[in-house]
Amino acid sequence: TGSSDIDVQKMTAFYHFDAASLLIIGDRIATALATLLDPDATRPPTAEPTESPTKGCTQSKKAQFFLKANKNGKETLKNCKWLEKKTDKLKKKICAKFVAHGTGEVQESAQEACQKTCASCGACYQNMNSIFFAGGGKGGKEPVYLTCEQLKQRNKTQKKKLCRIKVAAAGTYGVAKDVCRVICATNGC
Repeated sequence: TGSSDIDVQKMTAFYHFDAASLLIIGDRIATALATLLDPDATRPPTAEPTESPTKGCTQSKKAQFFLKANKNGKETLKNCKWLEKKTDKLKKKICAKFVAHGTGEVQESAQEACQKTCASCGACYQNMNSIFFAGGGKGGKEPVYLTCEQLKQRNKTQKKKLCRIKVAAAGTYGVAKDVCRVICATNGC
């Protein structure tokens, strides 16, 4: 609200209505009135229906994933059945934040092994915490890994260069174009 005591001046100083806004508001009013006048009328969809986030997901209840490692390097492994039983809040946290790979026999994170539970299998799925191979690993050099969030913060030239890497030369993580699909615009994402 503005500093004026007059209602009209409060609104006009801070709100701008352009033609597009008026059309959207008008459409909403017309739809509401039509629904009130004829409750059996159905409104055509305004957008294409989206796929279910779990459509086409693969998951085995016995599939194991790497959860974390303790100070001594001992790895904690869990399975999808264990994850399914957790609260929605804890599932979301594990799927979104516990993205590191293990070094032992089981290397996948929860979002990779438990795609249905984590809703992480869509063609354009991207987790900003996910880790990808960013270079190195050849000639004795240590591999470099970044997250999608770090990629997002790079300038356009750096993003393009990182998104063009085709194969990870070292480690267990994928390349940016496969991990950060939206940022790299992989397959139209």
